[in-house]
Amino acid sequence: MNRKIVFGAILLAIAAPGSARQNQPPATTCIDGERIVSRHAQVPDAIDFTLTGGKTYRSRIGPSCAHLAELDRTYLLVLEEQQGRRICGGDRFRLIDAVAARSGGGGGFPYCRFGPFERVTPSR
Repeated sequence: MNRKIVFGAILLAIAAPGSARQNQPPATTCIDGERIVSRHAQVPDAIDFTLTGGKTYRSRIGPSCAHLAELDRTYLLVLEEQQGRRICGGDRFRLIDAVAARSGGGGGFPYCRFGPFERVTPSR
C-alpha cells in the first residue's frame, strides 16, 4: 500500500511543473494603440510594445513576416484596419519599405498578423 501512495506523490510532482506558467503574466487580447511609446523588433518573430506607465507587451508574429529586422529603420509598420484605438491579436499589418510607401508603391508587401500580447516582465 505504501508503494501506491509514493507512486501517487510522484504523479503529483510530475504534474506540478506545468503550474509554473502561473508565474507568467497572462496574455491579453488587445493593447491601446494610443498608449504605445516605443516598439522594438525582437528578431526573428516578435515585436515588443512599451506603453505609457512602463509596461511592455510582446506579440509573436512568426518568422514568416519578412523584414522584421528593419522595422523602424527602413520599414514602416502599417495596420490594415484598427478597431478604434486598440491593436489586437489577429489584426493584420504590413511591413512596408518607407521609400516605396512615399512613392505610393506599398501595396505589394505581404500581410502579417499579430499574435496575443504577452506581458514582458523586466529582467533583474
